[in-house]
Amino acid sequence: MENLLKINDVVFPEAEGGYDISYSDKTNSYESESGEITVEVIRQKMTTISVKYNGLLESKLKELASAIRVVNTVSYYNPITGSLETRTMKADDSRIKISKENYKNNLSVWSLSFNLEEM
Repeated sequence: MENLLKINDVVFPEAEGGYDISYSDKTNSYESESGEITVEVIRQKMTTISVKYNGLLESKLKELASAIRVVNTVSYYNPITGSLETRTMKADDSRIKISKENYKNNLSVWSLSFNLEEM
């Protein structure tokens, strides 16, 4: 299988915590004076990717987290088409979340999660 995720030329490993792809349509709806509602489809199948890593060492955490910007060039594996797709995506408002999961013997283990939305 291809790499699941590549952000700004950084290949991300398979996420052990979770990797979700969802699609949504961007629409505009309005109501006429007669009460009839019209829905316009502006764009179909806009991609959102949610990723969570559990158990990253600090060096790997730094590498991955520093690759994520507000606007990103993202290549991801689409299991429906069986191919890589490249999109321009933004990191959502919460951008990235980092949590320390464990600390033992001078070694910290971290989690990293983020959401990307197609622009």
